[in-house]
Amino acid sequence: MVSPDDQQPTSSNEQEPIQDVFLEVTRRKEMVERVYYRIDVLERTLAWKEMEDEEREKLEKELIELKSGVGKLESQIKGLNAENISNYQIGTLIIFLVLCIYGIIRVYEIEHQ
Repeated sequence: MVSPDDQQPTSSNEQEPIQDVFLEVTRRKEMVERVYYRIDVLERTLAWKEMEDEEREKLEKELIELKSGVGKLESQIKGLNAENISNYQIGTLIIFLVLCIYGIIRVYEIEHQ
């Protein structure tokens, strides 16, 4: 099992620029789904399987690590979604600005013919 920490950079300064935010969000959501599945399996195993204390402690430790890792992944997804929304807002404002400038030019041309 690959832990979420193995596939993510340790700090935001080391991250490469993300080319496709949609692709990155999709990839992170898939990772979260796999981690949730593993958490579910571990919780069921701990609840129903008879095991020695060492093995139980090992699984409980793994469960805690996975839960903290999934929290980090979810916060990264929220950050990517916010970045994506920001990109759309900038694009919308630019289009609106261009349309306003075009409208002003057209009104000026019509009044001064």
